[in-house]
Amino acid sequence: MGIWSRFDKTLYYLIYFNTLIQLYCMSNYVVTNIRLAEEDYLRLKEEAARGRKSFSAVIREKISIRKADDNYAAKLLSVSGNWFDKSEYDANRTELDKRLSFS
Repeated sequence: MGIWSRFDKTLYYLIYFNTLIQLYCMSNYVVTNIRLAEEDYLRLKEEAARGRKSFSAVIREKISIRKADDNYAAKLLSVSGNWFDKSEYDANRTELDKRLSFS
């Protein structure tokens, strides 16, 4: 049957394609090392197990920055009511700037 048995070829292809898939899928990640308190580690490990996710996926989810809504300020200002007074804001901002300039 030659040097390579059928099992060896299958195993080789599985390892080769698995490596290619990992390189393709994980090309956007940077490997890092973080320190966690044991209590936090166990809590996150439990959360990963409950959610059937990897520990790394839970960490990435926790630290990911959510995309801000570009129209958030416009939406806030369009809310009816007297919840925001621009003149009061400007007065408070001016007072704050004065205080910070003396520091």
